[in-house]
Amino acid sequence: MSPHPDAPAPIAIAIIGGGFSGVSLAVQMVRATPRPLSICLIEPGEPGQGMAYSTPDPDHRLNAPAQAHSVMAADIMHFSRWARASGLAEQDPEALWPDGGAYFRRRDFAAYLAEALAEHSHWAATGSTITHLRDRVTAARPSDPGKVLTLASGAEIAAKMVVLATGNPAPRLPTPLTGTWSEDPRIVENPFRPGCLAELDPASCVVVLGTGLTALDVIATLLAQGHEGQITALSRRGLRPRALPPSPPAMAFGLGAQDKVSPTLFLDRVLGMAPDFIPKAPKLVEWLRALRRQVARSVAEGSDWYPPFDALRDSLWQLWPRLPLDQQRRFVRQLRPWYDAHRFRAAPQTGARIEAAIKAGQVRYQAARLLDLTSEGSALSLTLRPRGHHTPTQMTADVLINATGLDTAAGIAANPLLKGLVDEGQARPDPLALGLEVDLQGRVIGQDGRPDPTLRAIGPPTLGTFGDPIGAIYIAIQIHRFLPAIFSDLGELV
Repeated sequence: MSPHPDAPAPIAIAIIGGGFSGVSLAVQMVRATPRPLSICLIEPGEPGQGMAYSTPDPDHRLNAPAQAHSVMAADIMHFSRWARASGLAEQDPEALWPDGGAYFRRRDFAAYLAEALAEHSHWAATGSTITHLRDRVTAARPSDPGKVLTLASGAEIAAKMVVLATGNPAPRLPTPLTGTWSEDPRIVENPFRPGCLAELDPASCVVVLGTGLTALDVIATLLAQGHEGQITALSRRGLRPRALPPSPPAMAFGLGAQDKVSPTLFLDRVLGMAPDFIPKAPKLVEWLRALRRQVARSVAEGSDWYPPFDALRDSLWQLWPRLPLDQQRRFVRQLRPWYDAHRFRAAPQTGARIEAAIKAGQVRYQAARLLDLTSEGSALSLTLRPRGHHTPTQMTADVLINATGLDTAAGIAANPLLKGLVDEGQARPDPLALGLEVDLQGRVIGQDGRPDPTLRAIGPPTLGTFGDPIGAIYIAIQIHRFLPAIFSDLGELV
């Protein structure tokens, strides 16, 4: 084995991926470990710049207040304190909304993650270290104990435990846009590619394929750079992200807010009991009816739909594994778009800008299915089936931008490491084909049906097992929940 010259030895934990998931795991581990740990975070780029936070666009903001973006589940004010110390509010006054919520730029959050990792690189309180290795893992093979990782540089490193924090794959074109369309200059496959939207003619007629948060980012960027042409956002149901509820006074970003909020507010809420209005019967239709009744009750009492929905969302990690597989499939097929539209909400700055453009007639949303795409001279011709209609219609555009959102199912096929683990039987896709199958402690399950204590997954790759392990605070809480079993397995692997 040719060891990597920059890797520490010996390595207890190798974390593959340096986005939010990887950074949060490394930070939480060095603070909570009962014994000194050597952690190696393997990421070819800058830590903290995963798919969500690598964007340099100043109009791409966090879609939840600052307190929902701490790297530590048990200290929700950690990012807020960093933001105040860094003077973010003075540098970016638009981040502060009138209700007191702070919605900072995602590029600034990436800087916070990088500094949090550096701050914890030598954590004296537990005698633990974090080393960032700028490389890419291409393969992993079992060892005794743990795994031996092959790197793109040709070197190898051994670790007692490997954690897959690979996050979300780059966007890919959906059917019927696969194949040669990905090379067409009129089609933007990955809207997160730096500078790709700045190249567009400001007068061009643009179709944005998708109406979720990615579409909001795309439209916000186009409007900010002075786009004058018509923008149409298109999806099968035409569902848009709902607005965020007003921030409660105790969650205001202002000085002293840290004294008004329990640092474990979200942790206590998510790890608490599932709401009692959800029936124990594992039937999706009963859950849906119960949620609707609770929403109606909440509205009648002068509130709104947010508290009941958020109670369900916060406990979904507990409820989802109880659903039979056929019920989970039904949710993914029929209800997921509705759930996502309520679950993933727009930053108020972005929502306000797009609402103004809708009222001005420049931006419109349409519920229709894309059936076919052809060239019509220099333009694109789209064949659509509007929702509720059987007769197809035609539409022309100069540019089509893919904003269909994050495709977790593509993560295995697009990642040579994950594909290799599946091909070799060390891992297997979950039954819903949304990611990797893991047990309730994040241990990856192999083709033999047995969980591997030396191989774990966190965050988006566990979507099929937990239903909703997405969003910074929920990933941080998932990690917090996994830590006791991780430390236990590490002790047995010594």
